[in-house]
Amino acid sequence: MTSSHGPRTSLVAIALVASVAVGLGASYYFASAENSFVVTWSQNPLMIKFSARSSTSGSASDSFTCSHATAPVNLNAQTSAPDTITLSVSPSAFPACNSTPDNVVVTASCTASATASGTCPGEYTGTVIVCGPTSYTCLKKALAVSITVQGGRSPGAFGKSHVSRLGQASCHAIATALDSRWFLIHLF
Repeated sequence: MTSSHGPRTSLVAIALVASVAVGLGASYYFASAENSFVVTWSQNPLMIKFSARSSTSGSASDSFTCSHATAPVNLNAQTSAPDTITLSVSPSAFPACNSTPDNVVVTASCTASATASGTCPGEYTGTVIVCGPTSYTCLKKALAVSITVQGGRSPGAFGKSHVSRLGQASCHAIATALDSRWFLIHLF
């Protein structure tokens, strides 16, 4: 038994599939066109250098422009070792990005656990990406960040880390008791 609605139902189904395909093609085109927007940074790569002996963070300023106006934009930052060092951007959002430079401050910070254990000193990399107008549409040309953390804090004058550094430097210490409360350290 055949249905009289067969050709008409098929025609509607074909039209529906065609309109979905055209819609998907158009959204693919617009997403591809949006990804062709390029961000230009005034300094790229950006260098951040600080000493863990005197601080747990360091900052550097930069600015960026967009090849085509995009609104709004958010900045996302990440590092190569997020358990040791973090990267943040301030401000992290702008109402629009266009040919007028937007100024930011990028800050690298040692994590609390890396500071406590003395493992923060080292060389790291990071990136800052401009995303917009939606959070999943990121624009081309990320900012590369080179992070150098120098030195380290010793946990105390007689801490384990300090004593091991003295041993590594081939220093010898003799503690001589002067009385029950005071000690004199001779280094030779």
